[in-house]
Amino acid sequence: MDSSAASPSVAFIGLGTMGRPMATSLCRSGFAVQVVDVRREATEPLREVGARVASTPADAAQSASVVVTMLPEAHHVREVLFGPDGVASGART
Repeated sequence: MDSSAASPSVAFIGLGTMGRPMATSLCRSGFAVQVVDVRREATEPLREVGARVASTPADAAQSASVVVTMLPEAHHVREVLFGPDGVASGART
């Protein structure tokens, strides 16, 4: 990655089997990453590699240029995006 270019800030929501290694890779590649998962213990390994643990999807989205969801089903995605404290309520325009 070109260190002279600013990396986008990434909100990463869903740290399961696929999400955790993907978010870890982003952290190790120099991206500013905010993570959220329904299982609070899933966020700790990401904190250890430099991620900021956000309290809600809205909190994670506030400072993010990009939002990534790695969730198991469509209804989880809808809830994370449009539910209470969802991405839509915190995302920048």
